[in-house]
Amino acid sequence: MRDGDGAVLEGYLRRPVRPDQISLSPQESLALLIEGGLVVDDEATALAWIEAVGYFHLKGYLEAFRKNGNFGEATLFEHVLELLKWERSLRSILLTQLGNFELRFKVALVAIIGQGSGTGYLEWSNFQPGLLERWKKILTQVLDREVLRGQERFIESFNVPDDLALIPLWRLVEVMSFGEVINLYICLDAPHRSAVAQRMANPDECGGMLTAQEFDASLFALRDFRNLAAHFRVLFDKEFWWFPSLSEPNRRLSQSVYFADVGGVLRTFDVITLLMYFESTLERGEDPWRSEVADLLQRAPTCKANITGILGAPSDWFTRPYWSMGTAPTAIANAPRGHSTGKKMSKREYNKANREQIQAAKKANADLLKLQKRNRRQEG
Repeated sequence: MRDGDGAVLEGYLRRPVRPDQISLSPQESLALLIEGGLVVDDEATALAWIEAVGYFHLKGYLEAFRKNGNFGEATLFEHVLELLKWERSLRSILLTQLGNFELRFKVALVAIIGQGSGTGYLEWSNFQPGLLERWKKILTQVLDREVLRGQERFIESFNVPDDLALIPLWRLVEVMSFGEVINLYICLDAPHRSAVAQRMANPDECGGMLTAQEFDASLFALRDFRNLAAHFRVLFDKEFWWFPSLSEPNRRLSQSVYFADVGGVLRTFDVITLLMYFESTLERGEDPWRSEVADLLQRAPTCKANITGILGAPSDWFTRPYWSMGTAPTAIANAPRGHSTGKKMSKREYNKANREQIQAAKKANADLLKLQKRNRRQEG
């Protein structure tokens, strides 16, 4: 078996199956976890979760609690579920914000090559010669799927019977996937890509400037994160391509409060700040998502794992000013108690955060005592 004119698949099929990756039944998977030190009080519930989401999906969360291959003392299956459910809340908020970014990106493209008749996407001079065929192929796929064979009412409503007029870009982008829209941008020539990037720039950061090179890196990171999140990949301990630490774009963007802590790669926490950078002024006044994310991070499960650290957040992330920058006063006033709005913590807030950490430590100790008590009963 060969894929095209290469032998990649043929070579792949010759690889042996790893003995440690043989499929296990839910019962066998659960037994393996218990053997590794995971405490399971309710085996029926644990089996139900393994059957519902799969052992290897749960394993992504289990790794947050492993040390030297085994689980730490008093690591409960309930801790794993708490982390999974917490991450689902974070994922939901971030995917919504990524959708807002995608809409703004489409508007920027229309503003640059969709003026007038809206057919700038058909003017080949707007594209890089070396990437023109790539854009034609993508465009053909979109037209075939959405116009010639599709049932998209948004597109159908544009044309009346016998109307063979070209579809303007502002309608076409509405039925294009995020990946297809990114390819449209990538295939544009340098002046048009620079113009789109500048349309996406945050007017309050780095002198209101954003180059195409800087936007490209941001766009690829957000694309990769979106693909990861949309397909329910675990968000922990992931890295996304960014500028080398000493590169000129990195040095320039580091002047922004959003990128001051970013090194040569982006982590999940950095993607959150990237979304803040691209947030529109309207959204900053209407959508309190920053407050919601800050609250979630403050309430991250403590159960034997430094969750915010695994996400790439600095230890004092809550002191960063961007959590409250541009946020509507009503959003801050209505924010849940116990979360930081991003301002420097007052002594009272600091003491409250310490109390919460002490309570979390007490809970962990209680879990340990519970385990020890059960072990004594079993030995007796």
